[in-house]
Amino acid sequence: MSELPISSGGGVPVFDCHVLVAPPDERGVVRARCASLPDVTGQGGTERDALAAVARAFKAVVAKHHAEGTTVPFVEPEPPAEGETERWLPVHL
Repeated sequence: MSELPISSGGGVPVFDCHVLVAPPDERGVVRARCASLPDVTGQGGTERDALAAVARAFKAVVAKHHAEGTTVPFVEPEPPAEGETERWLPVHL
């Protein structure tokens, strides 16, 4: 798989994080997951909270690999499951 789209205008890497958001469950919890990094997930009381949690987790994983000089283990993005909504988040390191 090719790397995720990255730009570095101004020297700060920016990644396009593809997120899949599930509708609220029976308790009202919204869950979200990164389509190309399966271990990067988040949840919250609103979609915004879930997206913020995913963005923080994504940033931590990518920053760790960037600092170590290792390749981020991106996978081929999963398609959305039934009921999931796709979102794209620009994430700055």
